[in-house]
Amino acid sequence: MRGRVVLEDELLRQWHAFKHTQTHDTQLIERLLQFYKPPHITCVAQLKRLQIQDEVLMASLAASQLVNQTLEELASLTDFKLVLSEQTTTYPYVCIHGDSIGSSYTLTCQPNTGRDKAHALLRALMSKAKTILIHDRFLEQQWTGAKQFFDLLPKRRLTLLFGYPLPQRKVTELKRHCTDWLVKDDRRGHYRQHHDRYLLIDQAMEVVVTSGLDYLFDQSKECTLIVREQASFIASASVQTQKQGTL
Repeated sequence: MRGRVVLEDELLRQWHAFKHTQTHDTQLIERLLQFYKPPHITCVAQLKRLQIQDEVLMASLAASQLVNQTLEELASLTDFKLVLSEQTTTYPYVCIHGDSIGSSYTLTCQPNTGRDKAHALLRALMSKAKTILIHDRFLEQQWTGAKQFFDLLPKRRLTLLFGYPLPQRKVTELKRHCTDWLVKDDRRGHYRQHHDRYLLIDQAMEVVVTSGLDYLFDQSKECTLIVREQASFIASASVQTQKQGTL
């Protein structure tokens, strides 16, 4: 029996209720669905702990020798080797409310393939931005290829922060691109200790670019984008959701 992840007891209880249209915690299920990779794996003992009466499933689990395993033992049998949890963050657990293991969207451009979808995604993510932080330590050296990135930005009032200051001639070039852009150095050093390239959009959405920005326009290279919400933004959105839920 194949499983990709394991659910902690309360999450499995809520998932079972949700799947069988019983009373469940909607907000919890929404968080769970951000991490859930079907199918999950369980065992007879976990079903008994939760008083889930499903004789057919229990018989199938028993036939697969999934009887008395702990959650950690079950995780070792899954594809991702993970247990989704409400509170625990130590491996193999992943806390669905915030964890170093996330649920990002990933877009990979393989060598010799088009970049149109990556460009369209970036253009959409930045279309309503007020501030974009750009961190690429090799941006100046790879300027000839990388400057095409600025064609994806909206040509209107917009603050561009650079993790590595651009020389004045490059700033002047950008200002010729759009006179409404305000170009500044990132004095707070958001990514000073970081290796990858980053785009931080309005302090809310982060795009990790695993190669230089110039790779976004060089079809002979591989390039991957990881799109994720900033942790502080997630916390703020969660609080807002909880407030709305109390109205």
